[in-house]
Amino acid sequence: MKHRHLVLFDTLGHNRLVRCGPIPMRSISRWALGLPACALLAASFAWSQQAAPQSSQTPAPAQPAQTPAQPGQTAAHPDSGLKARGTETVAQLDPGRIVAEINGEKITAKDAAHMLTFLPPDKLEQYKKAPGGLAQALQDVYLTLDFAKQAEKLHLDQSPQYQDQLLLAKAPILGQAYVQYLTTQNYKLTEADIEKAYNDHVSDYEQMKLAGIFVSYTPAGGKPPASGKASRTPEEAKAKAEDLVKKIRAGADFAALAKTESDDAASAGKGGEIGPFTVGTAKQRLPPDIYPAVMALHKGEASDPIDRKTGYWIFYMTDRAQQSFGEVRQAVIEHIHAEHANEVMQTTLKQYHIQVQDNDFFSTPKPAAAAPKIPSLQNPPPKQ
Repeated sequence: MKHRHLVLFDTLGHNRLVRCGPIPMRSISRWALGLPACALLAASFAWSQQAAPQSSQTPAPAQPAQTPAQPGQTAAHPDSGLKARGTETVAQLDPGRIVAEINGEKITAKDAAHMLTFLPPDKLEQYKKAPGGLAQALQDVYLTLDFAKQAEKLHLDQSPQYQDQLLLAKAPILGQAYVQYLTTQNYKLTEADIEKAYNDHVSDYEQMKLAGIFVSYTPAGGKPPASGKASRTPEEAKAKAEDLVKKIRAGADFAALAKTESDDAASAGKGGEIGPFTVGTAKQRLPPDIYPAVMALHKGEASDPIDRKTGYWIFYMTDRAQQSFGEVRQAVIEHIHAEHANEVMQTTLKQYHIQVQDNDFFSTPKPAAAAPKIPSLQNPPPKQ
């Protein structure tokens, strides 16, 4: 199969899709959304990081090999004897089975499944829920590829009219590949490295389950609640919050109080539950004036009321426990990879800091002043 330069587009009329580069028709691995270069680079890098296998992870246990059925034979689940169903299952058990025909070309299960992988996961999910499902997805992918092939036959890819567009489409994808290369070359992560990172930051992997009660008030000069509830003054809200803290510390059920007394609708129905998070992520997820108070709490403790300008928050530590290495191993790996990639990119990007040599070139010319108007012509006298 000859190599082709492709420009892919969304036949459904959504975001334009692009994919360029010397690649075989049946070995293109991904789509890339036609967004501005920087956003595309970041998005495609994040996607590739999630999709690419981590070389540092312990390999999964080998699965028993299955002998695929010969093309044309009926593949079946080994345990049930039923005909195989589903794209991945059919492609694995009977890769040569003809599953579709488009424009006179018969498409095997293996090729169809591969073409469907060109779509990002979120796009694929949209197709699954839409009329036509995966069959429509396959048709659109095939159509896009074939239109690009027809354009190349006409040498449209060599037309000066499209050269810049092809370059811009190709650059972000190659840029992402270069970022991947920079952040992974000669980089090996051993099990000892992972365990050391966990032990060095063991407190960061402490799991916290936090709940809260919000007692709102109307600031001086502020508008009363749109819900129609009676508004409180800051002093009234503080007094109520302090009374609630006394009840909680005396043994009252926090979840029950949150359901009846909290003015935060999102958490009140869940007994004040705000959600679990680790100590390592708490600083990023909690506001600076709340973080110290929450971090000081042990399991079963409630904070003093914290003023948030529209009300007082009372926080309660439902649970706080250390997670084992096994529970957070994958999170540790991801953290190490992220830190390494960040360090590499910070060093690399310093080389690209622009040094302006001519300010005149980068200056924005001021718009020309409008010509003065002739007063006598602005408001002509009304006709008699």
